[in-house]
Amino acid sequence: MKVAKLSQPSVLSTSDGGNLADLDLQRRVQLLEASVREQSETAIRQTSRYHEALRESEAWRLKFTELQSVFQAKLKKRDETHQNEKEDLEGRLGELEQTLETRNEQIKELTKAVKFLKKRITRSPDVLQRKSIVKPEAEAVDKEVKNQDVMASFTEETRSSLRADVEAKILPFLQKNDNAAPLSTAPEAAPLTQQRSEIEGLQAKLAHKEAALKDLRQKMEEIDEENKVLKAELVRRKNLRVMTVDPNLVRELNHKVRKLEEENSRFKNAAEKPYEDTLSLLKIASGTTVSREKTETTDTEENRLSGWRLRKRLEGELKQTQDRFDASQREIEILRTKLARAQRCLQAAEE
Repeated sequence: MKVAKLSQPSVLSTSDGGNLADLDLQRRVQLLEASVREQSETAIRQTSRYHEALRESEAWRLKFTELQSVFQAKLKKRDETHQNEKEDLEGRLGELEQTLETRNEQIKELTKAVKFLKKRITRSPDVLQRKSIVKPEAEAVDKEVKNQDVMASFTEETRSSLRADVEAKILPFLQKNDNAAPLSTAPEAAPLTQQRSEIEGLQAKLAHKEAALKDLRQKMEEIDEENKVLKAELVRRKNLRVMTVDPNLVRELNHKVRKLEEENSRFKNAAEKPYEDTLSLLKIASGTTVSREKTETTDTEENRLSGWRLRKRLEGELKQTQDRFDASQREIEILRTKLARAQRCLQAAEE
């Protein structure tokens, strides 16, 4: 409403008894009003730009806080998952070690049993009987070879008679040896073969368990290495977050935002102040018009001088307001740059 009222030119003409000084004053007042109106529009535009930048800064701050919370939740979940996997693998490793100890005890017991059976078998009567049978057979074979050599050395004339005598002596012995067949060792060999097969099966199972345990230990070592790498990465990201996302940064940004809002309110008040000064100037001009017949030329010059001083003062205040607004705008750009840098660091840490 003030701008609309000020935009209406004052009706001051020579028909009301005005003079050239009044017309000049009116023209100067109108120029001053146009200048103030233009500067006010500029200040309003800059204020809107400031509010837009402030909203954008608040949006970036909220987005940064959300990303930080999501990243911390992911890190916590990953730590819990790795801890659960580590505990599970440690439990399985303990069970396998206990199973391995049990199997080792069983193998020791079976080894002792096998040694005892071997000793018992070597000292059994059957084995001794087989040894006693094998030795006479070997002696008989040697005698037979010798006898055959003797028979070959005999002459053809005495071979028939000697053969009959030798056959009469050897045939009963050979029949006796043929009838004395070696005893069967199958009843004793079967339990030993069965026990050996059981031992071999246990050894195969043990080898399989040892291979599985070795694989589990290797996987456990790999998981430990991965856990160490993840812990180092977590420490690095925490340090990076501490370096790039200072907890004081948010408080500092909030403080600066409040400070900029206060400066904005002062700028608005400073921008509205020239209108009040203009109204007072118009009142002075109206009073001068009413009392133009009672004043002298010196009073007119003083009014002109006061109007010029007032315009200069308003221009100075407007310039100060503009400088403050530019400084606040630069401060907003700096804050926006800091927020963008913090967001890039957070994205790099998350990747």
